[in-house]
Amino acid sequence: MSGTQIRFTHVTQGFARLLSSPATASAIVGVLAAVIAAGTWRLAAGATVTIAAYAVLRRLPTRQEANLRQAALADGPLLCAVAAAVVAVGGDEADVARLCARTAHAALAEFFNQAAARIRAGSPPDIEWQRIATHAPELALLCSAMSHSAQRGVSAIPALMAAQSLLESESARQRTSRIKRAGVLALLPLGLFGLPGFLLLTVVPLVASYVQGLSFL
Repeated sequence: MSGTQIRFTHVTQGFARLLSSPATASAIVGVLAAVIAAGTWRLAAGATVTIAAYAVLRRLPTRQEANLRQAALADGPLLCAVAAAVVAVGGDEADVARLCARTAHAALAEFFNQAAARIRAGSPPDIEWQRIATHAPELALLCSAMSHSAQRGVSAIPALMAAQSLLESESARQRTSRIKRAGVLALLPLGLFGLPGFLLLTVVPLVASYVQGLSFL
């Protein structure tokens, strides 16, 4: 790779990291709106667009959150099956967590590894399963089955098999939903950058002319 290509890669990566922050991306959009606007309305237009863009962008999940959720949805059914198999052969909660860590994606594996280590150190298993569910709500059914088993001393296998079936259905539904949502998300940048232009070309001149009309009364 040439020096120019390396520099270009560094620049694009830095720009991507810059835009990953909702506050920074909103400020950039606001500055663009202020540049496009004319006259005394520049500051007001820039501030309005910045606030509106931040309100939208801060609700979007971060890349890490999205990866964790996607991994949990994809791994959920298999993790339930793994947990049921470990319980069936006499494994304890720490064994379940350790085998789940080996099976899960990297985004989830650390949570299971930490839970296994804490359970081995004497931490209550039900607390550790609830902790995992806090980090990955999509695995709440699996964690609830294991937590209930630890609290009541009953077999977790029936609940795990039921959770596996439900998670398979949910995973299929989420895949369909993502396909439908892809078209909408593809239009989001157009909306973010097109809305300021629409406001500046239509609403702002209308308000300005109205205010000027009042000044002559």
